[in-house]
Amino acid sequence: MTLPSGAERRRDGDPTPLELALARGHRWLAMLESGEAKSLRDITRKQGVDSSYVSRIVNLTTLAPDIVAAILDETLSSDLTLFDLAVDPPALWEEQPRVGRKSEAPSAEWSAAAQCADARLPSYPSSRWLVLFHS
Repeated sequence: MTLPSGAERRRDGDPTPLELALARGHRWLAMLESGEAKSLRDITRKQGVDSSYVSRIVNLTTLAPDIVAAILDETLSSDLTLFDLAVDPPALWEEQPRVGRKSEAPSAEWSAAAQCADARLPSYPSSRWLVLFHS
């Protein structure tokens, strides 16, 4: 695997389950967008997994940038689980759980990313995302 310039490999080398789920969700979405898979059911067949699992994991592609950054930086609040994030997440980033700053206003970085509705993937502060997604 080739790392992007400046990216550092984790010392233990193993991604967390949340990181794997996030990368898997984006991979499956890319399969749909490219035509490699025609439907979630097609992904289910190709991957040999349950259809509800595929649906939940693809839901992770709609998470707000600060949640994704917290997953990749391993700073996600311990009270949030994969189930909390993957099952019917709110479509609006503002309605999704705030990570580690429940009473604070969204950061300037988060607000800027929220305004980039045309971007396929928001700009995440961690180069770990590139390593996971392209593995």
